[in-house]
Amino acid sequence: MSLAFTEAGDRRIVSGVWLLLHGFLGDKEPIFEAFVSRIGDGERVVAIDLPLHGESASVSVEDVAEAAALVRETADDLEIRSCIVVGYSLGGRVALSLAASVEHGLVENLILISSDPGLPSTGSERSDRMERDLEYSRKIQANFDQFLHGWYSAGLWGSSLSEESKQLWIRRIKRVNTQRNMSKAVVAYSPARMTSLWEFLLGPASPPSLMICGSEDRKYVAITRRASQRHFSAVVPDAGHNCLHQAIDAVVRTTVTFKRILRTMSTPCVQTIEQRRFSLALRKKMSVAGRSTVDHREGLVVILKAKDSKHGVGEASPLPGFHKGTLLEDVAEVSKACEDVLGESQTFQLLLRLRSTPTVQCAMEMASLQLIAAQVDSELDLVMATILRLRWSVVPKAHVFINSVVPRVVDPSAYALSLVGQGYSVMKMKVGGGSLEDDASNVNLLCKALEDHGSRLRLDANRSWTLDEATSFWKSLERPHLIEFIEEPLEDPEELPQFYARTGLRFALDENLVESETWWKHSVEDGLAAYVVKPTVIGGLVPTVDLIRKGASAARVIVSSTFDSGLMLSYLSIFASLIEGEADTAHGLGTFEILAEDTIDPPFSSFVSDGKISLEKCRATLRSHSAGPD
Repeated sequence: MSLAFTEAGDRRIVSGVWLLLHGFLGDKEPIFEAFVSRIGDGERVVAIDLPLHGESASVSVEDVAEAAALVRETADDLEIRSCIVVGYSLGGRVALSLAASVEHGLVENLILISSDPGLPSTGSERSDRMERDLEYSRKIQANFDQFLHGWYSAGLWGSSLSEESKQLWIRRIKRVNTQRNMSKAVVAYSPARMTSLWEFLLGPASPPSLMICGSEDRKYVAITRRASQRHFSAVVPDAGHNCLHQAIDAVVRTTVTFKRILRTMSTPCVQTIEQRRFSLALRKKMSVAGRSTVDHREGLVVILKAKDSKHGVGEASPLPGFHKGTLLEDVAEVSKACEDVLGESQTFQLLLRLRSTPTVQCAMEMASLQLIAAQVDSELDLVMATILRLRWSVVPKAHVFINSVVPRVVDPSAYALSLVGQGYSVMKMKVGGGSLEDDASNVNLLCKALEDHGSRLRLDANRSWTLDEATSFWKSLERPHLIEFIEEPLEDPEELPQFYARTGLRFALDENLVESETWWKHSVEDGLAAYVVKPTVIGGLVPTVDLIRKGASAARVIVSSTFDSGLMLSYLSIFASLIEGEADTAHGLGTFEILAEDTIDPPFSSFVSDGKISLEKCRATLRSHSAGPD
């Protein structure tokens, strides 16, 4: 038995078909119109009315599994061989049941919007839910209009649902669905009657899936977070359960881009790889590796070119004392990569697994992600989040905060106050390497100046002290409560919990993330405040995200740079915007201040205002390079 459907596009398209499934109380037309008007030509789109809904009102089922079987029959009748199934709420549960019940191949991908894979098989949740849905059924039979008004007044719909939108939904529901059928549907489709599909969703047999939910729909935010351990996830800001219609443009754009990214990842991509050296003057000489000084920042721009003339650009700029490898070694590594990875069968998946020096790995990854974004006509944010399996916002962020660096000067307070005037709320100051008395004196002067401005201070000791020395330093501080944390205070990282027990001052890890094999054992309870991650040292964003996931989930993540040019800083700024955590987390991307020149025009310094980096300017710069560097 086939269900009612509406379709658009060429019926000869039998693979990669968009199959759309609506939610409880809904029908096929709104979701169909939303996608068809935004999805572009050359796509086949099919929307189905689920049993007991819309034009499938005469079809009854006992549960979600029966509905999924009928969707499968309808797809067979339409000669669909493979499809991307988009399911909203109930439609998502039907989509997941469909994917779990058919052989591999029919369901290429799942887009699950505000969808729950199922209730636990044990405990009281199922019986409680069944009682609740039976009560809903009685309320629908008694007074359908009253039920609908109460249904759409629930908190899961979010604060942005207007009364006008609510009335429009209710009028449509009453026009396309009957009171009797909805009374039956709320019981038939009850999650209490559905086998939990969590094991399938998180297992190896489930197709690549994108989970989408509204930020104000707390239950589904938690579900999305749990599913993101294996699948992709996105959040619609300021939206509730019906985020599909509250932010339809962003949701459809995200789903279409998701499909394109996955397809692009497995297709031949790069025709040529080029490299160009650069040398940028510094505003002042910089000490490197504790032995020498440099007055220029040198590196490589790595360019991946596709057959369609689009480009992806990356930066490899190793710095002695920070990176493994030298510039000459990176030049050789890029040349070797040309031999290893070019070819008709080369895919982005292989490029992203390239093994080289950390800076070359990061550069190749950076260029690859930009090239993917150019080829699928998407913002880098979405591509980056998809490849890295990060939960992202379907509406890209506008900016990220950064900390500023207070140099070691005779009186740091005046300098710090000038930074406050520029909009910075977080300052960073180096300590260690000199006398404890001088360091404590400088910190005390700085804290006294900042105390009335609500500013926070971070310290970085670069593993300079013994436990006793670090404790002595802390005892000399007059306002330790203004210090957010101290980065790498001890020579021996095993003693960090003892340092926290003695002082109450939290610590952050930086160098030990790469050099210590036991860094992940430190916990927030032991005093851990943050991980300061340097992707160019770690070897790219992929290993950086792996590192973050291995660590303590409650620790803050701060993205930091290694005096890179504006090209890399733009890339890292976008990555920083995708890191979950406090909205005002200040990242360590203020190292551009030492550059007198830049690889980009306008320079990165012009992207910064009031202690924030403009992400739109970062995106625009990287887009211009993807169109082809000068």
